[in-house]
Amino acid sequence: MTNSVPANGILCRAVEEIYVESSLVRNLYVLELVIAFLGAVVVILTAVIIYLAKMLHFNARLLLIAYCASYAVTNIGLIRLSGYILASIALSDQRLRCHRLTFSMEHCRELQRIYQTGAILITFSTVTIAIERAIATILFKTYESKSRKWIGILLIGLQVPLRLNWLTGLL
Repeated sequence: MTNSVPANGILCRAVEEIYVESSLVRNLYVLELVIAFLGAVVVILTAVIIYLAKMLHFNARLLLIAYCASYAVTNIGLIRLSGYILASIALSDQRLRCHRLTFSMEHCRELQRIYQTGAILITFSTVTIAIERAIATILFKTYESKSRKWIGILLIGLQVPLRLNWLTGLL
């Protein structure tokens, strides 16, 4: 072997080339940060509008707000990831930058949790909306005239453990 550079040196050199010297990668993370922030703002505003739209059935409003919250969670995860990477790129200490951008096993698990939780929340929110709409279709003669708020509350209650999992992952 002609090159006696330790693996850590090669890895850090690759980190410098990919993250620091490549303006494309940096710009992509800036774009991801901006889009995720705008996405979070849009879904939060959408949730407020849905809440104010009293024409919608209570259960539909409740589940659509939960759906928006799921997207907000996903966008917050993307903001956190992009912010972490951009803050790491901005570090002047090359060793610390290398350490942060090589992603230890702990960081990988945390990032995996953010992505998986966001995907699970969106999927489960979609399923609960479909269940509620199926119930509304089956009971179409009386569904709108009778309250049946318990259906929406029950379906939201099923999502609580998933949302708590996400929150505990952030702490």
